[in-house]
Amino acid sequence: MWEVIRSFFIVVLLGFSTIASSQLPPEIMVDKHLILAEELFEKKDYAGAFKEMEKIVALQKEHNLTLPDAFLFKYAKFALKAGEPQTTLDAVNKYLVAVGKKGEFYKEALALLNEAEQMLPLEPEMVVIPAGSFWMGCVSGIDCDDDEKPVHSVRIESFEMSKYEVTFEEYDRFTNATGRERADDEGWGRGRRPVINVSWYDTVAYAAWLSSRTGKTYRLPSEAEWEYAARAGTTTQYSWGNDIGVNRANCKGCGSQ
Repeated sequence: MWEVIRSFFIVVLLGFSTIASSQLPPEIMVDKHLILAEELFEKKDYAGAFKEMEKIVALQKEHNLTLPDAFLFKYAKFALKAGEPQTTLDAVNKYLVAVGKKGEFYKEALALLNEAEQMLPLEPEMVVIPAGSFWMGCVSGIDCDDDEKPVHSVRIESFEMSKYEVTFEEYDRFTNATGRERADDEGWGRGRRPVINVSWYDTVAYAAWLSSRTGKTYRLPSEAEWEYAARAGTTTQYSWGNDIGVNRANCKGCGSQ
């Protein structure tokens, strides 16, 4: 009789524990993951600690939680030890924007920023554009502006162009290093999105800074070089044809996703 009752009690207790755990409020789950992350960090299991911090970030997004600014600093610190320099930069940037110079970990955050930047590759991925000649201007004859006329032949020497647009994460490293004003992302997000709201003077300064840091010579492409590379040997209004189409370019009103 006792064995039957004892077995029943164990089954009920286990069932109750499972239900209670699944119903824990997200704020308590945050504390649970944070305690575990700190324990793993002390044991130098940096990858495990970072995974626990990632779970907190996921909870914050799912439940729209408000986490203290200090969490961003700790998240950045754990990410750096786990070998995630870009995550470190993103978290530190958010922390510094939120707290400014009065933040409790202001100096430590700047140190994390410098260390993370040293871990990231600085040189952009480049593509060789072969030498050649092309007809520059409105060769399609469609919706031509006056400054696209007359169409004329231009000879281009071989050069290298970055494969991707300069991103916020790349440009933010420049502004962090030089003390220049950060580019406004207008709430769209930073990271690997193409940087916006920069002037011609800003871009020239960025190229000069990149050159000084890498020992290589970077500059903006000339108008002719840009058109030559973008046209890619075509004579249509766009490199893919005369119609804008859908999802051919990132543009307003053309169905891009």
